[in-house]
Amino acid sequence: FAPLNPGLFRRRGYAAAVAGILGATVILHGTFILVPLMVERLMSGTATTSGLVLLGISAVSAAAAPLGGRASDRVGRRAPAVIGALITAVGLGALALFASGAQLDLGMALWLAVLLGVVGAGFGLSGSARQAAALDAVPPHEVGVAAATYYTGRYLGGVIGASLAGLVLADAVTPGTVGLGFGILGAV
Repeated sequence: FAPLNPGLFRRRGYAAAVAGILGATVILHGTFILVPLMVERLMSGTATTSGLVLLGISAVSAAAAPLGGRASDRVGRRAPAVIGALITAVGLGALALFASGAQLDLGMALWLAVLLGVVGAGFGLSGSARQAAALDAVPPHEVGVAAATYYTGRYLGGVIGASLAGLVLADAVTPGTVGLGFGILGAV
């Protein structure tokens, strides 16, 4: 049994990577709550439509991940991680404006999928670089503990993201609260 090594967080690259995965997972899990509620309650869509719209984030992320990995190997870890995070923030900002609009209808589901695709592109571009940066920052004998701690950050992000979405939507699912939720996720 190897306990958590707080000294890992003294390494700037490692600490930044763990903060990045925590934030990315806050965004992902928050989005996975906001989108179905928006589609089903505000756009009068079905659960199937919610799932299809969410494919935008997953499919584009999966397609962009190898590109992010290659870029990370060519130009270093920082540029793809930062550019991916910025792309994600732009997508979330657009989602905040989109969700806050008063004219939400099922016909807008395609635009929602496109905006979620932008978020997914940012995730895909930054994910490989972030993980590689975390493991590059530690000596080989600490990689196991470092990887476990990195993934603990991911799990904590999921809990925080779901809780944050629930907190924002506690009173009602309205265009304003969903827009606020995406705005907060964009700030993350």
